Amino acid sequence: MEANRRYVARQKDVGVTAKDSRVFVEAVLWIARTGSPWRDLPEEYGYWHRVYVRYNRWSHKGLWDKMFTELSKEADFEYIMIDGSIVRVHQHGAAEKVQQGEQAQGKSVGGLSTKIQAAVDALGNPIKFILTRGQDVEVKQAKALIEDFDMDYLLADKDYDSGNIIQFVEDNGGVAVIPLKKQN
Repeated sequence: MEANRRYVARQKDVGVTAKDSRVFVEAVLWIARTGSPWRDLPEEYGYWHRVYVRYNRWSHKGLWDKMFTELSKEADFEYIMIDGSIVRVHQHGAAEKVQQGEQAQGKSVGGLSTKIQAAVDALGNPIKFILTRGQDVEVKQAKALIEDFDMDYLLADKDYDSGNIIQFVEDNGGVAVIPLKKQN
């Protein structure tokens, strides 16, 4: 009788690797796009827990980073655009105080937050991103965002109006297109 119970339990979740990785990647993109909890994943993408477990495995193995790096190799470097955006950390996603810096979480005026700083190519495809604490200044990460790329132009908003960034771009044969900050 005990053997039959184990067989029934295994029938529900046989632990077989998914046959269609495209559906899995679409499921992860759906979660990223909507910001929904994993439990709200539509059934057409599969059982939410199996999708989450696979996502977590890929994260620990660094497969998302490898995929991102491979896809960004065919970038159009005529110009690069950089900018940052703040994302509030959900109260249940907050790390312990000793781990907040490690997980790019920091206190800002709006509460606990993370700043996503990204560089995209001329076609708008992401080529590099950096996560920092919410209170970190964008201009401090600009060089790290662009140092690996040979570009003709760098497009950025006035938050990046810095002599160091402009000089770095010009020293590498590019032109910085950045509006000036207002002078008081």
